[in-house]
Amino acid sequence: RENRVMNMATEGESNPWCVTCFFVEEGLDILCLLEDRGQTMANLRHNPRLAFTINRQVPDRFLQGSGLATVVGLPQEHPELFARMCQKVPDLEGFLQAIPGLTIVRIITERLSLSDLAARIFPRVTLYRRGDDWLLREEMGRLRGPRPWLLATRPWSFPASLVPMLVGGALAYREDVFNGGLFALTLVGGL
Repeated sequence: RENRVMNMATEGESNPWCVTCFFVEEGLDILCLLEDRGQTMANLRHNPRLAFTINRQVPDRFLQGSGLATVVGLPQEHPELFARMCQKVPDLEGFLQAIPGLTIVRIITERLSLSDLAARIFPRVTLYRRGDDWLLREEMGRLRGPRPWLLATRPWSFPASLVPMLVGGALAYREDVFNGGLFALTLVGGL
């Protein structure tokens, strides 16, 4: 909470890239502002996986992590969310005015590693996300039954997968070329 800036590493088709940006924590997930036309966003559009580190530029206490980026949208489209971000980082308002085309990005954190030399937490303690739970490696055990299959489907991404297929089905229906069987197979294949 005492930090306002993080470093983020991404990789696109051919270009790994690192950027420093303001961030705001949202639980254990992260919100940040990125240039819509910058290299970082180009990389995230190709590959939403990223790694990040939050530190005070001193290797004594730091957080490292990895996760998936999702584009939230323009700050003007999400004024309440942007206002919450500005509560922690007041500089964001001036930053938004100085750099056009900034977009809010949410990082859905999947792994967090904490190092704190003063507290003798080194090598790092690593937490892994399992749905809404955070577990140490020793606590993870093997997933059994239907739960691993459910987690593997990443159900939080269903809206992004379903909406284009539903629009396509609606257009086919409007043109009288809708086929229920093909539509069902498309939905299953898309998910």
